[in-house]
Amino acid sequence: MMDADKARFNACVTELPRLVVLMCWFHVLQNVWKHSQELKVHHIDSAAVFADLYDLLYASASEYTDLRDHAGTKWQGYVQDTPAHKSTNHITKMRLSNFRFNCWQAFRTPSGYVATSNPLEQYHKMLKVQCPGGPATPGELLRNLNAARIAFLNRDATFCYVSTASERLMSLYWLQYRRGCFAVHRLPAVRSVEADLYRVNHKPMELAAAEKKLVAQNVRSINACRMQIKGIPAGGWIVDTRSKACSCPYSRKHGLCCHIIAPCIQADVACPGVSMNTRRFVRQNHVHAAEDSDDTPSDHDTVIMDTAPAAGPAPAPAIEGAEHLYRFDYAITPPQASPAFSEASTISFASIEEVTEAQVSQIAEGALSRIMCVDQADDGSRRHVRSNQECKA
Repeated sequence: MMDADKARFNACVTELPRLVVLMCWFHVLQNVWKHSQELKVHHIDSAAVFADLYDLLYASASEYTDLRDHAGTKWQGYVQDTPAHKSTNHITKMRLSNFRFNCWQAFRTPSGYVATSNPLEQYHKMLKVQCPGGPATPGELLRNLNAARIAFLNRDATFCYVSTASERLMSLYWLQYRRGCFAVHRLPAVRSVEADLYRVNHKPMELAAAEKKLVAQNVRSINACRMQIKGIPAGGWIVDTRSKACSCPYSRKHGLCCHIIAPCIQADVACPGVSMNTRRFVRQNHVHAAEDSDDTPSDHDTVIMDTAPAAGPAPAPAIEGAEHLYRFDYAITPPQASPAFSEASTISFASIEEVTEAQVSQIAEGALSRIMCVDQADDGSRRHVRSNQECKA
């Protein structure tokens, strides 16, 4: 996989004639976008062209030829010499017909493998940091290359042999989960053998105004989301949780999709990149209950949780008679004391009750007299100290 470099392409074709040179999908898409911006293609026509390109990217080997011919026929329908017509002609000549740049489809790479040169670009970034531009002696160049090698090894990057759910895919899953887009049903067992197959029905997601920006930041491509629903059967996708397999176009390219994550979380089956133990948050119906004084609903009545409820056993039912789920009335019964202790405590409390008001007043007067005596003694000691200081002066 490489960029559109003619020298490297000629070297690879000459020395390795059986080698298939793949084009980076990111650079293909970026060049098409730049060319459409230069021609000032209308945004509606540009969106339709990009949708066709994504269909060609996610197509299987048997579907690609028909989809390519269908896209070419549709693009020929644009008016001559219009920006859309010029842009589609450029795409047909450079990205579909040219043998140097037409190998960028997903079926040319194994499922789950990268289709961009981003890993190579990350290493080139390390080289640029450790090897600054400008003239350098051969010794300095070798030392800089060795420093870049050591810096790359210190990253401790390991090769992953299985498809792992990325943060972007998990963000898309939880967003669709909160919208109720998934309906997961386990297929019935065959006699006594439980099946690991699930039928996942995926409904389209209707985004609110505030969530469109979230999707643009996390998912980055509406067409990638569309590939999870395109061609869905009437009963939904068939998912195997043991082999982590799904028949949707998105899973065929990336090796993992939201349809695999949903039954794995429901059945508590381990899935690479999916955390089964997430933090629990306060229930939505108990948040902002005291802040809203009116009965009209507002946008702040619910809390959008960035994580889903933790998978595990169902919560226990609420206690009858409690006002709400977070308040419980416990009937505390003190332990029975010994007979001797109970009799002594009863006598002491009875003696306290027999004290009359006259006795209380006598006790109070005695305490006041003692306090006055202490105050007089303090005054006398202060006068004695003051007189001694005057004599010394």
